[in-house]
Formats: sequence, structure tokens, C-alpha cells
Amino acid sequence: MITHRIRWLLSVLTVAAGLSACQTSGPGTLPDLTFAHLDPIGLAVGEVRVLQKHSPATADPFVDHLFAIPPAIAANRWGRDRLKAQGGAGRAIFTILEGPVREHRLKATLGVRGVFTKDQTERYEARLSAKLEIFDGHGLSVGNATATVTRIRTIAEDVTLNERERLWFDMTEVMMRDFNAEMEKQIRTHLGSWLR
Repeated sequence: MITHRIRWLLSVLTVAAGLSACQTSGPGTLPDLTFAHLDPIGLAVGEVRVLQKHSPATADPFVDHLFAIPPAIAANRWGRDRLKAQGGAGRAIFTILEGPVREHRLKATLGVRGVFTKDQTERYEARLSAKLEIFDGHGLSVGNATATVTRIRTIAEDVTLNERERLWFDMTEVMMRDFNAEMEKQIRTHLGSWLR
């Protein structure tokens, strides 16, 4: 009788332990991605507007809508944090043109070799493009600067959801570092007379 109860109790505990092991933990806490710590880019205009032309697709193979901070949203923050109107008759419009991230499934290693191989199962291809355009007081375009950056990352088959989300965040962060450098360069080259 006692042995039967002990066995029953052990089986209940085993099942409970198995169920708790199957639960996935919530997403890890990721830092916010802002650009307010960088020096503002002052422009000789009366107004700076930020427009989001990119509309994320929510069907395969696109996954940018699953990112904690999609590249297009990060670029929007970049425009709001860095571009500042310093006075003038015209206006500046910063437009996020595109920011998709595509997921491509990769082929797994088959056969006996596949059992001992940790494959990269997905490849993520991200592209971010934005344009800063200056308009004079009459609404005529007088100059523009465009920056485009790309990033490709692969991920292993045994990653957790938290690790995948971290990879996506890191991907966006590195893209924005590249974008920041490229857009600054293009602004100096093509809109230097509008800098203040």
C-alpha cells in the first residue's frame, strides 16, 4: 500500500516536472534602441517631418513585423532623435522607404551525418533605405541624401526563442550603426550647405 502511494506520488511529480520543463520562458528584456545620445544634426529649415513609407508585410517570407524593434521603426526613431530644425523658410522630410527582413529556410544535412551536424536553419536578409529631402519656402525640392544598408545573418537549429529575438535585435542594432554612419556621410556630401 505504501509502495503504491510512493510510486503514484513519484509519477505525479515526474509529470509535473516534465510539464514545467516544457514551458517556454517569456522573451528576455531587450534594451531600448534610441539615438538621443548622439549629437543632433541641425538643419537650416523651419520644420523636420518623419514619414514612414515602408509598410511591413505580415506573410512569409517577411518577419520584420515579429522584431521587438523592426529596422523601419528604428530608422523612424533615428530621424526623430537626430534631425533637428534650426530655423529657415524651408522644411526637411525624412522618409523611411523600405525596411523588410526576409527569412529563408536553409537545407538540413541529411543521413547519418545530419545526426551529428548542427545546421544553420534560417537566413535573415534585412534591407533599410531612407531619404532626407530638403524643400525651400516655395515647396520645391532643393536637395536630398539617401542611405541604404543591408545585413545578413543565419541562425542555428537549436536556438531558443529568446536567442532568436536577441539575434534579431542585434541585427537591427548593427544595421542602424551602419545606417547612421552612411546617412551622416550622405548628408555631409549632398546637403552640406543646409547643415547648422
